[in-house]
Amino acid sequence: MQENDIYTVYVGYAGNQGGKRRPVWLSSVNQSTISVFRITTKYQSKSVNIKKRLILLHDWQIFYWVSFLLKKCGITKNMKKTNT
Repeated sequence: MQENDIYTVYVGYAGNQGGKRRPVWLSSVNQSTISVFRITTKYQSKSVNIKKRLILLHDWQIFYWVSFLLKKCGITKNMKKTNT
């Protein structure tokens, strides 16, 4: 597993049985923790509470390719979530 890659993982429903596979962005990995962010295309339909926990990517294709190119150049450790 590498930082700044996109994976699919099984995500369980909160408070309910079941779940489904969802895309996630892997933001960091260390010996005891893997940090991911869920990816959704339905941001506008989410509640205010859920939106607080999501990152809105207007141009996800640009984000993906910038991340890909930085990784190819060996620049991945400094890419962190920022609160702007």
